[in-house]
Amino acid sequence: MKMIGNFSALEHLIQIYFGQDYYEITGATTVSGVMAFYLKDNPLSQIDLLITDITEFESIYANTLDNEFSSHWGNDFSPVRWGTTTKDFLKKIRLLAIEHQALTR
Repeated sequence: MKMIGNFSALEHLIQIYFGQDYYEITGATTVSGVMAFYLKDNPLSQIDLLITDITEFESIYANTLDNEFSSHWGNDFSPVRWGTTTKDFLKKIRLLAIEHQALTR
């Protein structure tokens, strides 16, 4: 199935920061730890785009969130392996990004 929309910031986060080499890149073992590294490593414009990507992804795929997420990023990342659901994972990374933006601006 072809994904609707361009979720480049979300793609970047998942493939690079949560991908198979996440520990070597971030040194973190938690979602919050990986996000802390990501937030320090990226400009505000990229973080703004990530927040937009998450909101759009959740909106477009509201009824098929788990399937679409798994279909697109299942080879690189599974929220379940991190002890969370797709919905809760996206909510957490969005909230961490929003909090970071509020503190930074």
